[in-house]
Amino acid sequence: GGGSLGRLGEGIGNCSQLSCLDVGLARNDITGESLSKVLEGIGRCALLGSLGLDLEGNQIAKEGCWHLCEGLAYIKELRNIRLSLQGNLLAGEGLVQLGERLGNCAKLEALVLDVTGNKITIGKLARFAQELRRCPVLERLDWSLGDNPIADEGLGGFGEEIGRLGKLTSLSLNVDGCPITGERLAQFGEGIGHCSLLKSVDLRFRGTKVRAASARPLLWQLHQFGSVHQRRVDFRVDFSDCCITRSQGRELTRTMHHLSLRF
Repeated sequence: GGGSLGRLGEGIGNCSQLSCLDVGLARNDITGESLSKVLEGIGRCALLGSLGLDLEGNQIAKEGCWHLCEGLAYIKELRNIRLSLQGNLLAGEGLVQLGERLGNCAKLEALVLDVTGNKITIGKLARFAQELRRCPVLERLDWSLGDNPIADEGLGGFGEEIGRLGKLTSLSLNVDGCPITGERLAQFGEGIGHCSLLKSVDLRFRGTKVRAASARPLLWQLHQFGSVHQRRVDFRVDFSDCCITRSQGRELTRTMHHLSLRF
């Protein structure tokens, strides 16, 4: 309840030298208002460099994102953030608010974000990625976006925004179960191809409606990436349970032999 969360927040806030914190509050019927009591305490930990918050299966929604942003406002040393908002009735505006706040984290190096099972669209994701351009040393993105209404329209723009994150070396993107057919995957691949420092890319399209004809241009973009930048990049792409037959999968695997593919 709110009283317990208030005591938890007070206890955390008294740890003035805290540098690393993981808080698990999954499936506790927490609303935005009650979450603010914990975040108020976290916000007093000015030296916090690594923060993990598991809020899966609550009722955070837009209000909770606002409180989350307020809680992060005073933590200037954050370098690593792991945030699970899976199944929280979250729409895109709340995510954009969060991006605006994270964009002020000048020392942020890694962002692990799970927003599976919400109501987020590709346009809001692009705006979120745009805000992260203000994080000058951001190197790692690990985003789980499955089971959201993310469609093909706007995938190219989303890829372009990611491509503008100039220090990015590791990208993991999961859009399992989203209503994607793959029509804009080539543009998406072209966009992320501008991240010239990438060393590792992990893309998951499991359970989408991607076909071989639309997968091939994306894979070709990734295949060419290592040649253009003259170094080895670890590419993993998962098309399990998509609209790609076994024979088509074998043909793509032979053609794009530098990529690690799963069908």
